[in-house]
Amino acid sequence: KWQREEVQDHKFDFVDVDEFQNNSLLMQLKYSVVFMIVLKSVLVYIAD
Repeated sequence: KWQREEVQDHKFDFVDVDEFQNNSLLMQLKYSVVFMIVLKSVLVYIAD
C-alpha cells in the first residue's frame, strides 16, 4: 500500500535570481535569433 509522507515546504529564501541573469551582448543576440525563428515559424503557419 502507498504511504503518505510528510514533506517540508520548499523555501527559496537562499536562491539569488540575479546569479542566473546574463545580459551580455552575445546572449541578447542568441535570444534575438531564437525570437526571430519562432516569429518566422508562426508567420509561415498563419500564411499556410
